[in-house]
Amino acid sequence: MINGTHVIIYSRDAEADRAFIRDTLGFPGVDAGDGWLIFRLPPAEIAVHPTDGESKHELYLMCEDIEGTLLDLAAKGVQPTNPISDEGWGLLAPVSLPSGSDLYLYQPRHPVALEQRHARAVDDWIMCDLSGRTTVGVGASRGLGLGSLVRSLALMLVESSIATCAST
Repeated sequence: MINGTHVIIYSRDAEADRAFIRDTLGFPGVDAGDGWLIFRLPPAEIAVHPTDGESKHELYLMCEDIEGTLLDLAAKGVQPTNPISDEGWGLLAPVSLPSGSDLYLYQPRHPVALEQRHARAVDDWIMCDLSGRTTVGVGASRGLGLGSLVRSLALMLVESSIATCAST
């Protein structure tokens, strides 16, 4: 059974881009060995769009308030490489990774597959480690500055951890 998604970003400066994801975006991660970092992502969804051109894949980091997210990132020295564009189905704004590649922020205007209950503030979350013990992390927005994206991740962790703890 599929239990997650693994996204790969190919980079000409992987070390700098990893530092950006860890330090600027605040995504927690693990060292898979020899300094090879793998980061935990917020909840995800997948869509398949038709194309007449070559098949391709795209990565967008979703947020509820793209202007607020860009303000949070600006406080960390990150500016969009282009202004917010209104695509009708959502708002897009690229920010530059240290390698020069664009990473898109996306505020959808259509129904999303993620549950929308994450709008309420979540400052604490409960997680189970693999042994089934319950641990508590405090301050979902601690150092991340990505507001709603972080609250969404925290709530999903609470909901999935409660179910995991109950089944162990």
